[in-house]
Amino acid sequence: MKRVFLAIKIPDEISQKLSRFQNEIKKLDIDAKFVEEENFHINIKFFGNISDKKLKDILDVLNDLVKSTRLFEVDVQGVGIFPSEEFVRVLWAGAQSEGLRQLHTIVEAKLEELGIPKDERRFTPHVTLARIRNPRNKEMFLDKIRENYKKEFGSFTALSMSLFESKLSKQGPTYGVIKEFRFK
Repeated sequence: MKRVFLAIKIPDEISQKLSRFQNEIKKLDIDAKFVEEENFHINIKFFGNISDKKLKDILDVLNDLVKSTRLFEVDVQGVGIFPSEEFVRVLWAGAQSEGLRQLHTIVEAKLEELGIPKDERRFTPHVTLARIRNPRNKEMFLDKIRENYKKEFGSFTALSMSLFESKLSKQGPTYGVIKEFRFK
């Protein structure tokens, strides 16, 4: 069994800007696990633990799907929190892209044909910046989020998506690319 997800990597230039914003948040002394710069991504589909057979089926579907997937633009802008200001658990940067939304819809439909259920939650493209353990200094934190809710981190052309394996450890997850799928 492998813990797997499908995502788009964030280019270095934008990752560095996101990291600088994380550093501003770290100064607020909140209790959080910050995502490492090299792990920034926009999740398209989280599969969880899957068998080798299911992995092969997913790879076949994605190999076919990518043949008709065109390059598209992604704007990384704005910051926010999940699920709410009352219950702060995730700090994120937004990802705006019609192409990304279309890709997500197609991926969900094709994988549903394999018997993989669609996500129940509405697709909200984002880059996770931190997982909040204890929202101490919560008001200062929320003020910082409100000040930066439209912050621009940059735009990029999505050239590919990757299927990743996530290995969990006490130090946090490590991600390894199983396969990269290049767009046309």
